[in-house]
Amino acid sequence: MDNVTTDRARKLLDGCALFKALGERERHDLAALARTRSFATNEPIFHVGEPGSSMMGVLVGVVRISLPAPKGREVILADLPAGELFGEIALLDGEPRSASASALTNCELMVLERRDMLQFLEHNPSACLNLMQLLCARIRRSDERIIFDALRHAEKRSIEKGRRIDRKQRPFAEIRSRHRRRG
Repeated sequence: MDNVTTDRARKLLDGCALFKALGERERHDLAALARTRSFATNEPIFHVGEPGSSMMGVLVGVVRISLPAPKGREVILADLPAGELFGEIALLDGEPRSASASALTNCELMVLERRDMLQFLEHNPSACLNLMQLLCARIRRSDERIIFDALRHAEKRSIEKGRRIDRKQRPFAEIRSRHRRRG
């Protein structure tokens, strides 16, 4: 990777919660291991079920993370702007990709290979802890989305049957409210 790209990768790592606890030298070393890839708007980056051997960071553009749904639709899990990381699940467990990723806009990505990241994580326990926090936050958001969708579906069925659900009596009203505020 050339110096300009290494600098951009380092800046992404500097601003990323996962790597903030690391020293400047460690972030620089990690950025030096990265390579870049470019994707055109709507171009697939990877598909659910494909082998996953890398984690990526968005340097430029927006990446959509999604899952296929019936009738050719997709469930959008996230739209990730510059500065966000994705692909960490397959990177860590070596299993196939758990979701699909595509370029929502023209994108330039920083790519960190599994072999490099695992070696790096072995020597940087603070990065491991940050990665666990990142994964837990994403699991919580997914759980909230599932609950929100289930509540919305239950409310729709109740309205169709002529009944109204009292929002104050819902056990997950706080989660629903939080989800709406996030958009």
